[in-house]
Amino acid sequence: MKIHILFTLLISTISLWGNYFIPKIQKPIVDSSTGFNVQPGFQVELVYQVDKKKFGSWIAMAFDKKGNLTVSDQQKAGTFSIEIPKEGEKFDESKIKKLNVASSLYGMLYAFDHLYMMGNRQLTRAKVLPDGTLGPTEFLAEMAGGGEHGPHSIIVSPDGKSIYVIAGNATKTPDFQNSRIPTNWKDDVLLKNYAYGHMSQGKAPGGWVMKLSPDGKDREILNMGYRNPCDFALNRDGELFIYDADMEWDIGAPWYRPTRINHGVSGGESGWRATSKKWRKYFPDTVGSVVDIGPGCPTGVIAGTDAKFPTHYRDALFICDWTFATMYSIHLEPNGSSYIGEKREFLSNSDGSLALTDVDIGPDGSMYFCVGGRGGQSYLYRVSYKGAESTALSKLDTTSKHANARSARRMLENFHGAPNAEAVAKAWPYLGSEDYHLRYAARIAVEWQDPKSWAQKAYKEKNDLAAIHALLGLARSDMEGSLKPSINRLLRVDFDNLDKTGKLALLRTYAVIMSRGGKPEAEQINAVGAQLDAFYPAKDDNLNEELCRVLCYLEHPSVVSKTIALMKTTKAKIPDYDVEVMKRHAGYGGKILGTMKQDVTPNVLNIHFLFCLKDVQKGWTMKDRKAYLGELQNLMSKKGGNMFTGYIQKIRESAIASVPEKDRVALQYLMGTVKSIDLAKLPKAEGPGVAWTVESALKELNKEPLLGRNYSNGKKMFSAGLCVACHRFGDEGGGIGPDLTNLAKRSDYKSILESTIHPSMVVSEQFEQHELTMKDGSIVMGQVVAEENGEYSLVQSGLDPLNLKKVKVADVKSKKGSKISMMPGGLINSMNAEELKDLVAYFVSAGDKKHKIFRPLKKLQI
Repeated sequence: MKIHILFTLLISTISLWGNYFIPKIQKPIVDSSTGFNVQPGFQVELVYQVDKKKFGSWIAMAFDKKGNLTVSDQQKAGTFSIEIPKEGEKFDESKIKKLNVASSLYGMLYAFDHLYMMGNRQLTRAKVLPDGTLGPTEFLAEMAGGGEHGPHSIIVSPDGKSIYVIAGNATKTPDFQNSRIPTNWKDDVLLKNYAYGHMSQGKAPGGWVMKLSPDGKDREILNMGYRNPCDFALNRDGELFIYDADMEWDIGAPWYRPTRINHGVSGGESGWRATSKKWRKYFPDTVGSVVDIGPGCPTGVIAGTDAKFPTHYRDALFICDWTFATMYSIHLEPNGSSYIGEKREFLSNSDGSLALTDVDIGPDGSMYFCVGGRGGQSYLYRVSYKGAESTALSKLDTTSKHANARSARRMLENFHGAPNAEAVAKAWPYLGSEDYHLRYAARIAVEWQDPKSWAQKAYKEKNDLAAIHALLGLARSDMEGSLKPSINRLLRVDFDNLDKTGKLALLRTYAVIMSRGGKPEAEQINAVGAQLDAFYPAKDDNLNEELCRVLCYLEHPSVVSKTIALMKTTKAKIPDYDVEVMKRHAGYGGKILGTMKQDVTPNVLNIHFLFCLKDVQKGWTMKDRKAYLGELQNLMSKKGGNMFTGYIQKIRESAIASVPEKDRVALQYLMGTVKSIDLAKLPKAEGPGVAWTVESALKELNKEPLLGRNYSNGKKMFSAGLCVACHRFGDEGGGIGPDLTNLAKRSDYKSILESTIHPSMVVSEQFEQHELTMKDGSIVMGQVVAEENGEYSLVQSGLDPLNLKKVKVADVKSKKGSKISMMPGGLINSMNAEELKDLVAYFVSAGDKKHKIFRPLKKLQI
């Protein structure tokens, strides 16, 4: 067993954090033989390089009571039990045992004398027999969602009596008896939005957390509103934390949300909605992040409680980012009844090949993590602490003001999920609390009660902040006849007397009231407009976002001119993403870095204003329309995620549609269209072509080392094979297919060839096309990228992604994901052997023309 010891004593300079002392963050030590960056004092050990042909690519792991590790392949290789050798001992592959359970498990847990399993669209369990083997698999619950946005991890509840499961936004909730959050969830968006892009048809609740009894029969929704969380963990206070995913295609759009840690409170709503419908983190009806992480791909999460690590790490969470090959430690500081967090890099490698999939703490107190996923090479590593710092647990805080606030929140949470005669009296005083999470918990408690029993109390409430939150709850309760009296009470609020949080809560409450209840009568429209217009524009960006949103909905006479004037004063802000982390994935990170330049960074705030104004019909002058369309035209030259240009184009389409006929000639030069890639102008392979098979191509590539290749020709073949039309590589190419920049770092030659020659062998859920069975019996294939006005919009060819086929939703009998890739096979068949080698070399180089694979070969001197 190869062991790499990276050890340095921690410095003595320390700072106070919560209930224990935490050392100041140190620069990681870099081990040149592995490329690992790790915190001083820790030892990293390669336990096993997985034989992929036998055991697949590992995505989930769990320890049994005997200390053996169970791992599962993402595809069909199986689920296996592994004996972990002690430090210094050699791994014995012959002791790997295949278990008589399914493969492709995304979550596993040993609890209540069973192995619980999440995967293959279901929750199951198998009893652990006295000899350690597993009994028959028992079905517990359907989890209607597959793959990477489907059912994921499982943990034991804080009281040790139940299990928690978590699922991504493509997973329908199984039938449940109870919910902590009222079940009349809606999008709650005020303006017309675009169902465009990946998961554009996604509906609330999005991703969710459910509590189940050990037999799976008693089920209760705990919280919801996530995009695609793979894992979660409990801290030492018994509080739940979820590592949620971003939608990297949204980068550059105002609704982009980075990966983040959410506090999974009772009745929590984290606000994921499809594409432009996402809720802002400052909305009072959403539980915002404890700490934002940045772009990435969340996978494994574990609490450090049982690790033999220094004290501050035992109080931390550890989270894995698959895309950027980084494991972070998350240090939580109590903040009232919730927490704020600090992220620290714990472990990474610089070349991006450390595709972290899961992490766990073993019975020996060491950390174990695996690498792999999507057919990539898997490895199993062990991390142990060899430093001199104390590894004792810190003393739990049970007496501070933060602990008391948590106790108050938990008291309020007891009223979540059912009517209770005491709920309104107990919860009402907290609606005006300075503590956000106490206000939130109180509102959910009140929402569970019959709104007719407390509506009058809300209308008469003298405390403005309490009234705002009570009326927000009333709007979410959908009580008939509440629109007019609710707005009348909000009109009595002194806007200028509220702090920023209160002002944002007022604006959001107006938005929810009107999104659910519709536009009020003209008298109230004018009154609300007058109340808000006096403070628009404000000196705060968030306030301007929400003032603009509400005033545009009301079509206030001055909103167009004020917003156009405001747009001229704003500037694009370059995101502060960690440049060094972004460099660890040349594909995703390279594209993000490409947006972090002053000349190409989009003005995100102005995009929001453009979005809000797109459907406003009144108050336009020719000068304003020219400025509006000119800003949209300017944005077409900016860079963002894969859907960025499409989003801007959708805004343009709406704006152009609202231009009066009399103004169209004068504005024609600002109303051009976006063109698809011209395939006829792409270069061609010289040939002669070959009907390549995986075997013949692999044989050609393995004849001799792939050296001395031609960078320019490899780049040319990327276009000649039509890859550039659909796939991003570096800062070039389309966005309808996976980014290929880092392909070779996580795939071998065979995997690259299989995905090229047989593209339907593995189709990522994120890029799958859909099979629509029509009511007339016909089948329509394509990737559904939008659903609006009763129509699906489908991309049917990645070579022409802007040519959308429209299908009426009413004519569709069923819609399901297809395992047939949109990518045609045989795209490399026009290439000869040398051209194929140059293309593969181009992949290996990740687009780096200085890569050693392109260095000229030295000729032998005779």
